Amino acid sequence: MYGEQAPDLVLCGAEGVCPLIAFLVGSSPSVFRCHLVETSFWLLPMLEQGRGRLPAPALRPCEFANVLDLMIVEIQSRRIAVKALAGVS
Repeated sequence: MYGEQAPDLVLCGAEGVCPLIAFLVGSSPSVFRCHLVETSFWLLPMLEQGRGRLPAPALRPCEFANVLDLMIVEIQSRRIAVKALAGVS
């Protein structure tokens, strides 16, 4: 599905999410399912770094932006650590 490198973040709609979740459990991505709510949307965390997150509260767009900022820092730190262990600069 995603070749050599797994995605760190997956955003999906309501359709087809169950097979996707089943495929990604145990791997590295975090998965959020989007739910339309009136004139906006909520994001429901489904997986966090390949681990189940249900039940988890839905996030409004501004809350998701904060979570995304934290995820970016974590992903960058993880990649730096992997490169350091591999001796790559």
